[in-house]
Parts: sequence; structure tokens; C-alpha cells
Amino acid sequence: MSAAFPFELHSSSRGIVNSIPTRPRCFREEFCCQDSSCRSARAVVTAGLITATGSASAVTTYTGQDPQASGCGADAVTMRSATVTSAGTGAAIGTVELRYSVACHAAWTRLKLTGPLAECGPIQPTWGCSYAGALIHRDSNGVEEHCSVNAGQTSCWTNMVDDQGVTSYSKGTIKLGPDTQSATTTSY
Repeated sequence: MSAAFPFELHSSSRGIVNSIPTRPRCFREEFCCQDSSCRSARAVVTAGLITATGSASAVTTYTGQDPQASGCGADAVTMRSATVTSAGTGAAIGTVELRYSVACHAAWTRLKLTGPLAECGPIQPTWGCSYAGALIHRDSNGVEEHCSVNAGQTSCWTNMVDDQGVTSYSKGTIKLGPDTQSATTTSY
């Protein structure tokens, strides 16, 4: 055992690493952890590599996962929203929402249209097909997830990005004929 790391590490048959403190545990670690090696070990514990109970654990990541399939949608709240309006009429044609799960510390975008997206037929007008899509953008490193509304549908949602300790924003774009409009939420 190293003097710089006050834990002995042991692996089990399942590959789980257990740590055994080299001195008695305190009720609150900050009251008994005074030397630099102990503070360094506590930083590792805080980083999620070794939990306070002494077993190894992987930090759960939700980036790239579907919010509904993962269960994160169960406690979701809309933190920010923005209305997409038609340039021609000024009418609302959709809403882009920045959704957040407190339990999962993850964010995603939901785009809701005011009506179903039209199908693209074999003969297209010169301005092309209709389109609606959205993205979630994590501000800290530019990670993005995207979604597109399918013909006949009224909404889509992106996969999630981990959002603990950072901010993200949502953007939705709707193209109905020659009218292409976007709306972006503020970051949360």
C-alpha cells in the first residue's frame, strides 16, 4: 500500500474493486482527513471513481440516450421555450422546448408543431418539401443531438446530453414551403 493513497484496493470475482480504509472512518470525512494524501483520495471519491461506500462505480451518462426509453422523461420539466412563427403571417407554427430531468441531470429538446407535417409527394414545387427539426446544444463543448419530425407527425425530441454543472440551449427549425423559420431558447 502506498502512503500517498490511504486505501487498500481489492478486486472481487465480479471485477468490482473494493477499498478498505487504512484508518477508522469518521462521521464526516472533513473532520478527520487533514493530510494532503487523504484530501487527494477524497477528490477521487468525489469524482465518482470510488464511492464513499468504498466500491468502484461508473458515472452514469445519458448523452445519446432517448429520454423516454431511459425513464428520464418521467420527471421532465420544460426549463425554456421559444415560439417559431411564420414570416408570412406572424402566426405560431411551432414551439421549441428545452426539457430537463432533475433525476438524470440531462437535457433534451422537444419540438411541437401546431399541425402535422405535410408529406412530400413525387412532384415538388420549386421551393421543395416541408421540414421540421430540432437540436440540443451543450454550451461547454458543443455536443449536439438532433431530431426530425416525420411526415404526418406533430413533434420530435432529441436524445439527451448530460447537463450537470453546464448549460445547454435548444433550437427548432420549421420549413413550410418557402417559409423557413427558427427559434432558439436561452441557455439553462
